[in-house]
Amino acid sequence: MRRMYFVVGVNSLPATFGAIRYAIAPYAQIFWKHTVMNLHEYQAKRLLTDYAIPVPRGGVARTPLEAASAARELGGSRWVLKAQVHAGGRGKAGGIKLVDDLAEVEQQAGALLGTRLVTGQSAADGLPIE
Repeated sequence: MRRMYFVVGVNSLPATFGAIRYAIAPYAQIFWKHTVMNLHEYQAKRLLTDYAIPVPRGGVARTPLEAASAARELGGSRWVLKAQVHAGGRGKAGGIKLVDDLAEVEQQAGALLGTRLVTGQSAADGLPIE
């Protein structure tokens, strides 16, 4: 049986998980000292899916046309475009867009792709949106 453990900010676990928090703290310290792992949201979703953990449907697009095609495949009448960068604060920085029609999906994706996103966690020149 394969098992996968996610250790995310042991100190940020709620107090109700106190026993768990203290039980995994020594292992978390080892994990953080020896492993650096940066995952984009779409990569994390694939990993979770591999372990039968439900995640919202989505797709990856590298061009505006791919974004519109992915939205068409997903169906619906409203989509969220998210810049995939290794920094928090994407929404505040303009890297997450809520769109209501396919033409707008293509237009907003074109406006994001190929630019740099400056967030509170990035350098002053920002991170590339590819």
